[in-house]
Amino acid sequence: MVKDTKFGADFEKLTQDALNDLASRYKLTFVRLYDTKSARGKFLPSQPGDFIVAAGGKGHLVECKASREHESLSSCLSSNVEAHQAAAHRLWARAGNPCCFLFHSVMTSEIELWPGLMVGEARAFGTRLDRNEALVVGIDMLTDLLFNVFELRRK
Repeated sequence: MVKDTKFGADFEKLTQDALNDLASRYKLTFVRLYDTKSARGKFLPSQPGDFIVAAGGKGHLVECKASREHESLSSCLSSNVEAHQAAAHRLWARAGNPCCFLFHSVMTSEIELWPGLMVGEARAFGTRLDRNEALVVGIDMLTDLLFNVFELRRK
């Protein structure tokens, strides 16, 4: 199966733009975690996620996934979430920190928000994700979704 790297990179950029917007207006900062793919071929080690977002006294680990062939992360979990990412989210959650996966379906123009621990355990134990467990919004609601995920307060 060919991975949707262009769609993934586009979604990561869209997420970064939304984070920049939120950081300019609210008490939030973030770090982009670069890996070999996102660093355009320069060798870098694998990373636990795409972003670490600090907001409300918490460090959130965020991983972005996208597909033009699948409507849900539940239908492509094993091919889109690497074992080390699943393990990282399980460890992050075990340490008491919030973590999540954002999945963008190009087919439906929707984003699914999944708890990182749930995705990590499903990947680790070979169980299926139930799409009813995800929060689903339209792609145009990404900034609002992140506002709520990071529990930001309107000024």
